[in-house]
Amino acid sequence: MSQPSADKHHSTQDTAAVIDSAAAQVDILLRLAAQRLRPFPPFPGVEVELRPTTAPAPDYGCIVVTPAGDLKELQIGLDPEAFHSLAPPDPVALRSEQLVDLDLPPADRLLYGLAALRRLAELTPRPSP
Repeated sequence: MSQPSADKHHSTQDTAAVIDSAAAQVDILLRLAAQRLRPFPPFPGVEVELRPTTAPAPDYGCIVVTPAGDLKELQIGLDPEAFHSLAPPDPVALRSEQLVDLDLPPADRLLYGLAALRRLAELTPRPSP
């Protein structure tokens, strides 16, 4: 027996609210975990790259967690100003990096947030017995 349309709509709203709440809780845990990891490991600047085991459908690019516990997209490009030097170009000096804010849907924020928590847990030193 199928559910009436109103029940399905209510159930979908309930599910969305649960996912949104879980994503918000993971955001808080992520900020706490990032604060505990000191020194924060570089990637290649000050971020930790994330690769969820189950990738969301859209391609968000290179997602990293920052030392503050925020999820950002790391955009890497070439710095045109570095080409004007008379010296031979240094590949590292030619590179530009920019952290871009993300507007992830709650389900994707949850997925990346959990991947970030797992990664930070792996990087956090364990207290010696």
